[in-house]
Amino acid sequence: MRRRNDPYPFPSSPPFIPGGEVAGTVDALGAGVEQPAVGTPVFATTGHGGSEGYAQFAVAHAAQVIPVPP
Repeated sequence: MRRRNDPYPFPSSPPFIPGGEVAGTVDALGAGVEQPAVGTPVFATTGHGGSEGYAQFAVAHAAQVIPVPP
């Protein structure tokens, strides 16, 4: 997909940020969200049609965020 020479199951016209899964640390919470706490290491799917995981920051629905065990 990054080479733009392989068939891909959905359109990826620029501007497009690839990647459907992310791992990192919670930086902020949306309104009404209490868990996982800011600073928690997590894994998540982005919930945006399988894209945006390569971005510096990503947004995920709280239900799609899984804390990473120690």
